[in-house]
Amino acid sequence: SASRTSQAGARRSRMPMLSAALGLTVVVAAIAAVLAWRAHDGGGGGGEGRGGRVDKGGSVAVSPDGAAPAPGKYRIRAVHSSLCLSERRQDKTAWVYQAPCAEVFPSFSLQRLDDGLWRIATLHPEHGPGCSGIMGQSKAEGAWLGDDYCETRGAGEEFRLEAVDRPAEGFRLRPAHTDQCLGLPDGTTRRWAHVVMLPCRSGAPGQVFRFDPVDSGAKERPSGAEERPSGAEEQSSGGKERPSGGRERPSGAEG
Repeated sequence: SASRTSQAGARRSRMPMLSAALGLTVVVAAIAAVLAWRAHDGGGGGGEGRGGRVDKGGSVAVSPDGAAPAPGKYRIRAVHSSLCLSERRQDKTAWVYQAPCAEVFPSFSLQRLDDGLWRIATLHPEHGPGCSGIMGQSKAEGAWLGDDYCETRGAGEEFRLEAVDRPAEGFRLRPAHTDQCLGLPDGTTRRWAHVVMLPCRSGAPGQVFRFDPVDSGAKERPSGAEERPSGAEEQSSGGKERPSGGRERPSGAEG
């Protein structure tokens, strides 16, 4: 629509202030994420290793009985850390991290698409409806997940939900434009670590997610007891919780 186009144009006009510094940060962080992942996996060899076996087809870890969740509003929780997908509330960019579930911002929901694909939709108080996805449909290992307006990244914002039963029951989130999975590098449990795209590895921590339903008529709270990972040094700033979308971000930062 015309209003969405004007919003997108306004956001793009602010990008030059961020692109140089954030672009370098993203590239360095993506390289570090890949190096850490490969080191953890024993050099990326064909063996099982600590990081799990590279699993393009997903047959080893897939649970045939795992039913997909119903469309609706959820907190998307990383099983290994019990942290949930979230933006930073005050960020000028809209990268997606793992954060304490009680601090999730904005709201996330699942929308069913054709051909068995799903969209991770967001609703932001300022920018309106949006979607989580891989910027520019990047296929690079370590590419960061971010929020933006829907239908701006093609298959980079469409996902396959793959039910698994190892290392825990849940779902792998696989961007439709690659054979990779969303995950946390090296299975980190650190708060505010970036959610990135990595090779799928059966048995690897950090690649299994669950969907905690959110009652739209009640204040959002994490379901069950929330684990607090040790050594968490970063905290999000306070403020009234508001629902998501896309914000200004560097273009083509992930490569």
